[in-house]
Amino acid sequence: MEFESADGSTLRLVRALSPDGRATLVIRHAERDQSAEGVEPPASEDRWQLTASGRDQARRFGARIPPFRHVYLTHTRIARTRDTASEIADGFRRVHPQSKVELAGIDPALSLTTFYARDPELRDRWRAKLGEGFYHGWIAGAVPPEAIAPVGVAVADLVARLRTRAEGEPESALHVAVSHDVFVTAIREVLFGPWLGAQPPVGFLEGVLLTWDPTGPATARWRDKVSDLSKLRG
Repeated sequence: MEFESADGSTLRLVRALSPDGRATLVIRHAERDQSAEGVEPPASEDRWQLTASGRDQARRFGARIPPFRHVYLTHTRIARTRDTASEIADGFRRVHPQSKVELAGIDPALSLTTFYARDPELRDRWRAKLGEGFYHGWIAGAVPPEAIAPVGVAVADLVARLRTRAEGEPESALHVAVSHDVFVTAIREVLFGPWLGAQPPVGFLEGVLLTWDPTGPATARWRDKVSDLSKLRG
């Protein structure tokens, strides 16, 4: 069953990959329970678990990934990203049992507003001040750099980290980094924007695909857009 809308475009990008190369997919987790949307405080966000449909979507997503010899997955500390990574791995493993699949665990850098906080107390005061608008405020440059690194700096550093990791892998390797909508939105805005408020929200299992071609420029893809990563500056 083909995916619909946003996550379908991401899956098409992944399925167009040659399994002989190296690539990194930074993706939002699968569908979660939204019954308490806008109600529970951030400290309780781990209670938002994947739905049964979300688990199935993630498994089917994994089953459609090309036959890379090595697929490894990282995620944030939040359970729904870990569970998404696990289901994607399971779906891929069932179709390609000959490949190496590694659940590599938590990557702190996948939580941008935590990892790149320069002054966590000041960041938290801005979170309290801006409320639900904090993440968009940070992406738009409304949060002072003393509190958290500017979004362009954070994304440039993150992409450099992902590239270093990818280039340390043998050929035919795919890294799936599972995070949250604000994470993918930040990357999208830096590499393809500014679109903030003018584009639909990042969907479940939607992400940015980074390809590391040793004979050409590294590129990022978002839906039908392509960006040359050599132009990225922090």
